[in-house]
Amino acid sequence: MLSVFGLLLSTLAPQAEPLVVEERVLLEVPEAASASVQGCAVSPTGDRAICVLGFSDDLAALYGHGIGENEVGTSDRHRYVSTPQFSEDGAHLAWSWGDPKGKKTEEWEIWLDGKRLKTWDWIGSWSFSSRGELAYQAADGLEISKEAWYQGGDYYVVRGKKKSSKYSNFGPTTPLWSPDGKKLAFHASKPSGSHVVVDGKEFGPYSWVQSICWMDDGKNLVWSAMNSEGKTHIIAGKQEYGGERESVGAPASGGGSLAYLYASNNRRGLIFRDAVVPGLYDDLGTPAVSPDGAHVAVAAARGREAVEAGWIMVDPSWMDGAMTRNEVNEEASESGETQGAEASASKQGCYLLVDGKRVGEEWLRVVRPFFSPDSQHVAVRVLSRDGWHVQRDGRATAAYDEVVAPRFTADGALEFGARRGRTILFARVPRAAE
Repeated sequence: MLSVFGLLLSTLAPQAEPLVVEERVLLEVPEAASASVQGCAVSPTGDRAICVLGFSDDLAALYGHGIGENEVGTSDRHRYVSTPQFSEDGAHLAWSWGDPKGKKTEEWEIWLDGKRLKTWDWIGSWSFSSRGELAYQAADGLEISKEAWYQGGDYYVVRGKKKSSKYSNFGPTTPLWSPDGKKLAFHASKPSGSHVVVDGKEFGPYSWVQSICWMDDGKNLVWSAMNSEGKTHIIAGKQEYGGERESVGAPASGGGSLAYLYASNNRRGLIFRDAVVPGLYDDLGTPAVSPDGAHVAVAAARGREAVEAGWIMVDPSWMDGAMTRNEVNEEASESGETQGAEASASKQGCYLLVDGKRVGEEWLRVVRPFFSPDSQHVAVRVLSRDGWHVQRDGRATAAYDEVVAPRFTADGALEFGARRGRTILFARVPRAAE
């Protein structure tokens, strides 16, 4: 029998039939004057949904399950409202919102399961552990400059009722839990430089820390950093990689295997299991390694302007799904090209590489891919002019206005949240035929 990856790594025809999707309506957002749906969250269990409503007065509110005392409710309006996030088991729901407080300060609140936890001058990103524990970025003592930048203040990562040591800023990475949900890592800055922090223990200082990831054993953290001599390295425990390269970054691991990017003459390449994967590209996203450690997938782009030498663009968590179809089309019409770390203009193309070979069509944007638990399938969120799709093994779903948190189930099915207009759905693609 031909293996699934044998089929996967063949070039598929652009006219491949769309994936068949089973859909269930979770929430209908009522028509409201001057209110648009700006982002949604769907529980992994497929029983709850919540979204951000944007109003013409530049205020926003939350609408959906878990707001107020009724089954479905609407929150008060605020100047800034984050897109909510469910825990992996769907049992917990978190969000934050903020409002101006005077000319130079703001007031933010973090909420968990319908209860306000604390008020801060600023709240950044957050994440749930596999056990449902919440960690988030926060700061006090901030002021807003004339240029609308945050300045000063003390930054913390808060885990439960405990906060970390004080820092002067954070990198773009969301607080990162180990696979077993016991350890917490992040990178942050002090006047002495950038540090990687694992359960309160600091590593550094470095001139710059780019990205971090956990090895799949949950015991060791891997990160990319620049030393005082301007050289970048991949640091994994007591080992360092890539120092001989122009620049390296964006590490990823799985099944005991390590992958990372390198720069060469303003182009990007991929190293997997200590070997160079053939090919150089105008841009690469953060790679993904299969659970068995045998395969690597990465988003690639062609036709992009050359980037500054020595810089490796990663797929920061705040860019993941941040642009909707309308936003992409609006920016394209205004500037003549599509912007964003993982987007491409009409003259460019993004596509998926698996083990160095292209899979599927070209898209406007390709977000970081992920593998099934048995390592036999790979999926990724992709953007076309029609909207967002989920591509599995080279075939894509029909378009949606938004696609939320796609994932493989233990039995190999593909599930995700989606929005079509004002209707929020729970979608399921049945297990692929072997």
